[in-house]
Amino acid sequence: MGQEVVDGNFAFIVNQVGTSRTFDDTRAGGVFVIVSMAVRNVGTEARAFEMTAQKLKESDGRGHSASFMAPVVNNIDPGLQVSFKLAFDLPRGGRRTQLVLHESPSSPGAPVSLVVPPSGPATGSGSPTRLNRDWPRFAGKTLLGVAVGSDAWLC
Repeated sequence: MGQEVVDGNFAFIVNQVGTSRTFDDTRAGGVFVIVSMAVRNVGTEARAFEMTAQKLKESDGRGHSASFMAPVVNNIDPGLQVSFKLAFDLPRGGRRTQLVLHESPSSPGAPVSLVVPPSGPATGSGSPTRLNRDWPRFAGKTLLGVAVGSDAWLC
């Protein structure tokens, strides 16, 4: 997050990820994962931005297309950068691990990790970091779109 990734003629920056039960007066079937981002056309021709080409992946591999966008963006002219929010309606309890942002439905996509890396020196164990003594501070909150329960792990 916060780093530019490029797919085709679009450069993307994800600024913030959060959750909400509503988005622009629409109630989620589960929970909305709301992604605040900017897209810049780095090409030489105007390009259509396709909301449904953007995917949010869960830890079990399921992918979800964006359901809503505000404000609506149709075409992005060369050199122009636009900021907006995408809302993904996901089932409750899923673990959101990655966004894959696309110039078009057929492009390879640019991944953006939503997993918080453990802090401190690397142990090489590859095991998840338990929120042990800090978990009460985070329980019931959302960190990067991942709901934190009473037995929380960050992977």
